[in-house]
This record gives sequence, C-alpha cells and structure tokens, in this order.
Amino acid sequence: MTPPVLCYHRIGGPLELGVTRVSRSVFARQMAALAAAGWKSLTLSEFGRRVQHAVVPSCNEFFLTFDDGYASLADHAYPVLADLGFTSTSFVITDFIGRDNSWDVRYTWHRLAHLDWPEIERWQARGFDFASHGARHRRLTWL
Repeated sequence: MTPPVLCYHRIGGPLELGVTRVSRSVFARQMAALAAAGWKSLTLSEFGRRVQHAVVPSCNEFFLTFDDGYASLADHAYPVLADLGFTSTSFVITDFIGRDNSWDVRYTWHRLAHLDWPEIERWQARGFDFASHGARHRRLTWL
C-alpha cells in the first residue's frame, strides 16, 4: 500500500476548456482541509523510500505532485503550500523551462509560461522538489 498521490497541473491562471486547471481559492481550500485534518506531505525521496521498502504509510501522509512546471505555480500554489508547511514535487518539461508552450493554445487560447531556473532554485531551496517530465512534452505512453 502506498500513500495517496495527488496530481495537479495548473493552479490559477487563464481559464481553459480542459480539466487541468484548479483555481487558487479551490486549491487553497483543499490544502487547508488536509492540513486541518493533520495530513503531512511527503518529499520525493520520502515517497520513494516508502514505496521501495514497502513501508506501510501512516494514515495521514500524501505525495503532492504537479505536472509540466507551469510558472503560475510560483504565484498560486507554492506560497499556499509553504504557509501550511507542505511541500510538493513538480515534474518540469526540461526544454520548456523559462519558455512558453504551444500545446495549451487549443485549451486556453494562450501560450502558457513555465517556471524558469531562478524560480525553481528559489523554491527548491525552500524544500520543494523538482524532477523531469521529459524534454518536449511528448506523450510518453506513445513512445
């Protein structure tokens, strides 16, 4: 049994046709409810150790992830998490660090910005984890 994994994409920013965006207020309410109930977020290494060694998780641990590494996370998600004492792991698309993407235009009518290196370094220094989600946002299940 592994701890629950919560996976988000975008917090705040422009509305979209898809289902990968959560408003900052909804996200803040969700995280505040977890904190009030005594939940603790796990780092990537803590989660990996529990899975690798088949450690039975406590009933109040979860692993929080963000796919794609959108720049809006630094404004809308990380501050909420830091205020609550939570951390997260963001899986960034390495060729798009500090750049806008093209694939979101069909959902948002905008190219969306991704985190840049200074933001990643700033939040990593505060205990947030970052890992690769590939280089070009290709559908990994198709490769």
